[in-house]
Amino acid sequence: MTESVAESSTAAKSGVDAHKFASRRVLVWRRFLRNKAAVASLVLLVLLFIGCYAEVIVASLACLRWKASSCPRSTSHSPSA
Repeated sequence: MTESVAESSTAAKSGVDAHKFASRRVLVWRRFLRNKAAVASLVLLVLLFIGCYAEVIVASLACLRWKASSCPRSTSHSPSA
């Protein structure tokens, strides 16, 4: 019983309901989501980041599909004299 009295008096003093209180992280995230240019920039950055790693995979598959002329030369397979 003392806990409920203490919680209700704390909420009354601060004027903030503990169940409806949003953390700073939530407030920043909501404000970020309202800015359409920032969200579009974040999406573009994520796509570029994924594209950088996907390019390595695509390039290695292209080397397997086509002849060795499109692949970089390997130093470990140099011709013997």
